[in-house]
Amino acid sequence: MEELAWKLLGWLPEAVLNTRTRYPWFVVVSHSLYSACKFRSERRAADPAYAPGGGVASMAVAFVCYGFGGTILTDALTGHVVAVPIHPRCFPVFMACWYLVWYTPFDLVYRFAWEQKRGPLRLLMVLGEAIDSAMTPLGRITKLANAHRGGFNLVAAPMAGMLAGLCGAFWRYMDRVILMSQGEAGAKRTMEEAESATWRTAGYTALWFYFAVWTCDRVDQGHEPWVVIENDHCGTYGGPEILRYAILGFHAVWSLVNEFGYNVPHPFVYLGQVCCRFAPTANGLRVEAAKSSVAKGKPKLKPKPKPKRKHDSVADT
Repeated sequence: MEELAWKLLGWLPEAVLNTRTRYPWFVVVSHSLYSACKFRSERRAADPAYAPGGGVASMAVAFVCYGFGGTILTDALTGHVVAVPIHPRCFPVFMACWYLVWYTPFDLVYRFAWEQKRGPLRLLMVLGEAIDSAMTPLGRITKLANAHRGGFNLVAAPMAGMLAGLCGAFWRYMDRVILMSQGEAGAKRTMEEAESATWRTAGYTALWFYFAVWTCDRVDQGHEPWVVIENDHCGTYGGPEILRYAILGFHAVWSLVNEFGYNVPHPFVYLGQVCCRFAPTANGLRVEAAKSSVAKGKPKLKPKPKPKRKHDSVADT
């Protein structure tokens, strides 16, 4: 299995290039396997005895909440056909990965793909998942830009990119808070993940929208853009190949570094937190929250009474 995993790494550059026109097998298999493993890990962490039973209902929950629910909701909110359930690769591959994760003899797939933290299969799966999470906003920007050429590009395309990066968190919130009854802990965890995803997606969306959509429109209108990267795909808003490699490659390397336990903050997340730290409103809210927490955590103590001074008695003479 390890030899096969290392051979698959040789297909990585081709898989990145193919994301411009299709959903590569490497990416869809990695994402489906990662989603099924993530669902199982979450369920077993909450209930070590959890079993999916027949698997149909649980598989549907995993498919939406951890697999392709973000794309489904994005298509619905932007007025497009929800094509993921009938895609020739998405659901069949996810279903196969689901049963491999749960029902493989001796639990081989789950052990090698999830529990063996630095094994080649695990690293390969993380790389494919990273490519999927970074390419999805780019693909939605391109799709909406082609569907709404002209002035609507300024709103529709970047909005679709942001939705593609955030809608998955909505489904995980529903799963953790409602289905798993994790309450405030599940809500807080999901909101922290969503905040990080917001800044990452905003950075990738800004880069891709500028160089793949806005720059092409400016050139078509006879204007000179501020910064230009060679782009042979302006007709389809496919974006510069070098930028595609840069975004997907950087996100893959960042995910891999964190997989090894270094916990390196994402530059866009760090930048967003720094900007919010200097915002007057955010600072005001933070100060008020700090005062409130201090007031709740440390009740006011009554001042100690001052000791009475003892005076020397004077005898009557």
